[in-house]
Amino acid sequence: MHGGYVARQRVTTAVHSKLLRLSGAAAARVGPGSIVNLASSDVRRLEDVGPFWPFLFAAPLETVIIAVLLAARLGAVPALAGVAPVLAFVPLQGALSRRIGGLRRATAACTDKRARVLAEAVHGALAVKMLGLEPATRARVDAARAAEAVPTLHSARIRALNMALFFLVFPLSCFFMFAAVAAGGASRRLSVADVFFALSLLRLPQLYVAIFFLRAVETTSELVASLARLDAFLATPEPPPPPHAAGGDAPPPGVAIAFRGCNFEWPPGALAGDGSVRAKTGEGGGAVVAPPPPSSPSARASIDAGPPGPALSGVSLDIAQGELVGIAGAVGSGKSALLLSLLAELDAAGPPSTHPLVRGTVSYCAQTPWIMSGTVRANVVDFGADDGGVDETRYAAALAAAALTPDIARMPGGDGAEIGERGVNLSGGQRARVALARAAFARADVALLDDPLSALDSRVAETVFAECIGPGSMLDGTTRLLATHAVRFLPRCDRVIILRRGAVAAVGRPADLAAWPELAVGAGAGVSVD
Repeated sequence: MHGGYVARQRVTTAVHSKLLRLSGAAAARVGPGSIVNLASSDVRRLEDVGPFWPFLFAAPLETVIIAVLLAARLGAVPALAGVAPVLAFVPLQGALSRRIGGLRRATAACTDKRARVLAEAVHGALAVKMLGLEPATRARVDAARAAEAVPTLHSARIRALNMALFFLVFPLSCFFMFAAVAAGGASRRLSVADVFFALSLLRLPQLYVAIFFLRAVETTSELVASLARLDAFLATPEPPPPPHAAGGDAPPPGVAIAFRGCNFEWPPGALAGDGSVRAKTGEGGGAVVAPPPPSSPSARASIDAGPPGPALSGVSLDIAQGELVGIAGAVGSGKSALLLSLLAELDAAGPPSTHPLVRGTVSYCAQTPWIMSGTVRANVVDFGADDGGVDETRYAAALAAAALTPDIARMPGGDGAEIGERGVNLSGGQRARVALARAAFARADVALLDDPLSALDSRVAETVFAECIGPGSMLDGTTRLLATHAVRFLPRCDRVIILRRGAVAAVGRPADLAAWPELAVGAGAGVSVD
């Protein structure tokens, strides 16, 4: 039993370690419901089989010993007749074990689907309520549960049959044994001692064969099915490490990020633009692509979503160290994809020689901020503290730059206040600013900022940009890529990248791109999701 517990813990650790090595694209193919099922239900089979697997060998051996002892006391024919029901029980359990294994695989697949449907319903609860989709969502959940109940019901029926066999084995064994004794015309009459001796021996298989052997067969069958699922997950191909952790080629001197024309794809099912527009840059990174008039039909057509295609197509440009680069574009144009490509979170559709290069360490602020359960202080300093301890001056500066100081002053317990799982006690703007404070405190060489200002009101957004992101801010000197719909901040960037349909349409100084519709005032109004 101890061995099963240890095996469960080690396999659980292996699943978690594998998940950390997978990219978002690879994890999306497996599915969150399947991963949760692997780490909860499938690994438990290792512990379940621990107490019973020895009876796969001990129970048949015990049956043979009982037959020998009965034959020595009552004769060979009564002994074989007495153990015949037990022997017939073994091939029956072999057939049932194969059935149980198939039902386990079917149940796991249905459980994965049900978990995925429930996760979608929970995460999209607001949209479901606003659009009145409760009946349709409930129908999907009920259908997933009904599909899961079918193999579960069959498994329950097999367990009920096994329980009935438990109560049936002993009476059948006694009946056949004493019937054989009576039919054989024994030379001597059975004594009370003979009867109780035989009954005592025949009672043993009822426990060790009809219960423990049965449980060993069931748990082993389920374990084989679970191990196949675990093996398939652990054998999932791992993507290459992110550019900043690959340890291979480095960007040219003075360059922090070098895109080298690689195409990137979303996980299956995701859509992006067709990438029909390519970037053309001249000396000094100035834009040399003539923009279409903002009101022309061709401009509008180029901004609207096109047919499915790569998330990014042929991006080739260099970003200097310490540069602040804004990324503009319509919804679905590839702004988030450009940042994720630098984290190896998308599938690269090109040779390694075309993969992007990143110099130094990287911090990342996602569109949906990641907040761990704990205190505000832990969320900021746990990922950027030096070995010598926390730099309190830098910590206070990071909180001030993210405009968190007034908020923390109002919290019970200050920065030691527990903020709950996923920042449940914080507003959307506070979660975004905690993530920005973490990036500012980390002092990484490259900061990837995916629309962190969208959840802030205009006054706070202006403060955060000036104190944390923009020129002269705490992140000044760090190479910053800022994807945003707040076009009012783009003129204060060193350069701006305009994306259309997954490709760079233009890149250059903000003044040179003022005629492009993506930089027009109001182009990003009301949009906060890329």
